Amino acid sequence: MRARALHSWVVASLALTLAGPVRAQSVDADKAEIRRAKAIFARGEAAERAGRWAEAIEALREVARIKSTPGVLFHIANCEEHLGQLAEALADFELAEDLAERHSAKDVLRLVQPRLAALEGRVPRLTLEVDPSDAPFDVLVDGASVPRSCWSTPLRMSPGDREVVARAGQREAFRATVHLDEGASERVRLDLRDAPAQATPPARVAEPKAAPSPATPDRPREAPAPASPKTGGPGAAVIVLGGAAVALAAAGAGTFVAAGAKNDAAREGCAGPATCDASARDTVRALDAASLALWIGAGAAAGTAVVIWATAKPAEPAKPPRASLSVGPARLTIEGAF
Repeated sequence: MRARALHSWVVASLALTLAGPVRAQSVDADKAEIRRAKAIFARGEAAERAGRWAEAIEALREVARIKSTPGVLFHIANCEEHLGQLAEALADFELAEDLAERHSAKDVLRLVQPRLAALEGRVPRLTLEVDPSDAPFDVLVDGASVPRSCWSTPLRMSPGDREVVARAGQREAFRATVHLDEGASERVRLDLRDAPAQATPPARVAEPKAAPSPATPDRPREAPAPASPKTGGPGAAVIVLGGAAVALAAAGAGTFVAAGAKNDAAREGCAGPATCDASARDTVRALDAASLALWIGAGAAAGTAVVIWATAKPAEPAKPPRASLSVGPARLTIEGAF
């Protein structure tokens, strides 16, 4: 029974839409557009009868953009009500009633007035109580700004969760979510007395160093800067000790040769007992001792170099290695720093 009644008013309103209002305003509308509107309306009306409300309302709104009539608005409001958009449906029913009164569309008035009366009590109301009433903030409900003149007035809303926000510029001072049931009346108090209108500038934070750019086929990864060459370490010590060993060996050889030459000269001088110089023998012995010490030092330096090379860990001394050798007839001195 209810389906038959629904079909009856749909057909009646369709006839009113396509006959009376369209003929009354045919002077101002293009005939081709009117024909297109009729075709779209027929498609929307078929979807409405089948209960495909979202499809129907899309087609009907396209018709309204071509020509808005009381009948078209009535059908749009009917779809909105079935989609749960009660506040929007109530507003469109009221607009359809106003337009029907102006165009004397009595058949549309007979359909819309009972729907208005039934829907009026189902639409929830939301009242915003802003303290102070002159707070320098914008108040929004579901992202739509609410004029200051409506802050203390019950606002018609569709059922469901509604988000209330107060903000100044980009600074948010209040946010709350309120659930509205059909026919409910809710109040939300926005206490903005201690909320500054201007946001405090954020503290400056040191910017992090940029990470190295990732490698790409056309831009290879940047190689790190080459490190400064290190000085010192076991290699430098080995080189110094090796050089010292060579120098000591050479000095020992030279001293040994000098001792031989001095010995030969002493022998020639000692051919006869009357001319023999006893101090010459001491000199030869001293030179022999010095050459032996030099060779021993050369061996020690070479052995130390081998041990350092095999066992010492790399080190980075503050100063480059240095060494000096001092040789005398009866002494051997090596000075240096590694």
